[in-house]
Amino acid sequence: METGLSNSLPACILVWASYYFNNSSLILPALTVFAAATADTLSSELGMLSSGRVFSILSGKTVTRGLSGGVTWIGLAAGLIGSVVLSILVIPLYGFKGLIISSSLGFGGTLIDSVVGEIFQAKYKREDDLLQEEPALPDDEVCRGFAWITNNTVNMISLFIVAILGLFFL
Repeated sequence: METGLSNSLPACILVWASYYFNNSSLILPALTVFAAATADTLSSELGMLSSGRVFSILSGKTVTRGLSGGVTWIGLAAGLIGSVVLSILVIPLYGFKGLIISSSLGFGGTLIDSVVGEIFQAKYKREDDLLQEEPALPDDEVCRGFAWITNNTVNMISLFIVAILGLFFL
């Protein structure tokens, strides 16, 4: 599954439904999906660049840099800022309340992504017994998660969750 599709399909469905059902209120959860995708991307990319400790979002234990479910304080801050900045786009249609909803769900999306990734994304053992997301050899077996769940799958699952949560605020 392509990254673009996994990061935009839930929003595209909401925009289509908004047009088809003549319901402009569906635009708020659609924009919230993009806020979450932005927050997750910034969290991941800037978190990878930070020199801070990478820790499991669930256990707080130190994990391998780049491992799904691992977060840094810099990455989390970047995700929050990215979500707020992208959510500014909702102000003309939904005002300050829309900004709060979109920012909160957008940042929540990066947290959801980390949790879903930690629990369900395929992980393989390295030679030093640390975990990694790609098999070193084609016949390596998954030691945690599911082989068919990749980062793109986690992104799409997380963004569908954000879209569904966004519908509750209509």
